[in-house]
Amino acid sequence: MNKAYEELTASVDNIKLSNESAHEAMKTQMDAVLGPLTLNGTDVAVQVQAFKELLAAEEGEMDKRWQNWEEIQKELAVLGVQVLGEPEKKDGIVGNAPDGCKVQSEKWQKELEEQLKGPIEELKAAGEEAVKKLAVAEKAGAKGQTGWFGY
Repeated sequence: MNKAYEELTASVDNIKLSNESAHEAMKTQMDAVLGPLTLNGTDVAVQVQAFKELLAAEEGEMDKRWQNWEEIQKELAVLGVQVLGEPEKKDGIVGNAPDGCKVQSEKWQKELEEQLKGPIEELKAAGEEAVKKLAVAEKAGAKGQTGWFGY
């Protein structure tokens, strides 16, 4: 009977120890989930706010470039009317420029495309840079982090 009692006591002690270990592991995980989210030692909320500010600045740059684009388009329309005259309208449909202006119009079109290469490339580069920055932020958050970035 003593031997059975000792085996039962040892079995209960093993189960108790196993449960305590599981409890400690769950407590550690709960503390990590319920505690403040940090990434590289910085509060995630601070990092999110910094990213929002960066994004706002980049959006401002994009807005300026689009405004520049619209101004150029307006200038081109005015120059077109000054050089080519008012477009012909037949039955409410705007017709083509007279043939005598076609060569000059094509030349200006090429010049315009050359002038716009820079701003267009800047727009593309700014968009690509914003995507890269977002990818870096996502990767940084996904490395071993649970919560907002890593789910």
